[in-house]
Amino acid sequence: TTVIAKKKTAWPPQITPAAVQQLQDFVRRILSGYKEVPYHNREHAYHVIISVNKLLDMMACCYTNMDENDKEAPKKFRPPPSFGLRNDPTAMFALVFAALIHDVEHQGLPNRQLASENDRLAVLYNDQSIAENWSLYIAFSEFLQD
Repeated sequence: TTVIAKKKTAWPPQITPAAVQQLQDFVRRILSGYKEVPYHNREHAYHVIISVNKLLDMMACCYTNMDENDKEAPKKFRPPPSFGLRNDPTAMFALVFAALIHDVEHQGLPNRQLASENDRLAVLYNDQSIAENWSLYIAFSEFLQD
């Protein structure tokens, strides 16, 4: 079984318990869609999610009270540019969402092979980003179920 989180997260008051449950159910469904293939599997998804989350943590934790445009701040204490990401929870969610879904239902074959074998997905997506388009389709289909 997949463990989503062992510890309780302190959600903002506008996030209802029902919304948390919907999110957990969605994550479980997506993780169950990862196949046991050599690379593009659930373990790989975990690594990507953890890496993205760590990147976001590093951007947020050290510089929350600093202004990246403050020319008076000593250069070594000025935060690196975040291009607005640091203050955009929707963009942060999108990054973690992308990390979660990026290889769901990946067949373990490169797009080039799918195209050369005229796989049904290659035909469907006209040989363009085949596995990626399929992962997006699966993820948004699951997302719309909630």
